[in-house]
Amino acid sequence: MPDDQLSWFRADQSIFAPPRPLDYTLEIHALIFGLTYALESIEFPLYALRSRLVHGRVYLAAVPSAMAEGDLAQRLRNIHDQSLRFTRNIERAWERQIKPGLERYNLGFEELAAFRGSSAELAGKIRTLRRARGNQWFAAIRGVVAPAVLLRQNAGELGSAIGVLAENLVRSALAMVRERGKALVNRALAGAGERLARDSVIESPADVHWLEWEEVCDLLNSPGDRNALIVQRKLASEREAALMPAATLGPKLPPGAPRMYLIPEVLRLLDTRW
Repeated sequence: MPDDQLSWFRADQSIFAPPRPLDYTLEIHALIFGLTYALESIEFPLYALRSRLVHGRVYLAAVPSAMAEGDLAQRLRNIHDQSLRFTRNIERAWERQIKPGLERYNLGFEELAAFRGSSAELAGKIRTLRRARGNQWFAAIRGVVAPAVLLRQNAGELGSAIGVLAENLVRSALAMVRERGKALVNRALAGAGERLARDSVIESPADVHWLEWEEVCDLLNSPGDRNALIVQRKLASEREAALMPAATLGPKLPPGAPRMYLIPEVLRLLDTRW
């Protein structure tokens, strides 16, 4: 479905705070990738989530799935069954599968932050970074975050104790992915920024965040002055900071649109601070 036919809503969660170009093209892209495939794998009734920038603010849209909406009752029963399966050996699954997997991604990010090879080699590694980060988000959302939201929906049937346990696991998962993972990724990008600053591509290492992900990879391979471009982007960001775009854009969604099933709740949990 074309973007202009979708119903867009402004993402006001702190994880979507007005991003710089590298934040948007790497971190937010990875989050949306992981979120889309996680929800799809649990049979949420949508085809995908998309993002766009409007005056420096992130907007999201859920793309409808004709197949899911064609048999919505069965799809919702399948989702309910997913929440029931999550209650079986929840701690064991976390300790044996989900937690070690998230830790392996962080180990890879840590190794990238310490990388001392050539800039061309670093460019290749950063090209794979976005997918790795997206896969880490997928593992956390698929394994813990989305099931915790489903458990909240079925608290009366499943009891409050399992819900408390699930939220504790969400807290641990987000500490590993949203906090630790992002910090390690930023350390790796700071290393790229130092190289680009030495090559006079940018004025200071921190300016790397005003480049897009693909630009960082390309410039590590073939340095070229981007200082004027960065000045332009900073000025545009300052102008946009004074604007507050509309809460929604595009056609209005009907109440209870299947494509939005529990999306606000998932986003809210992803953004929760304890």
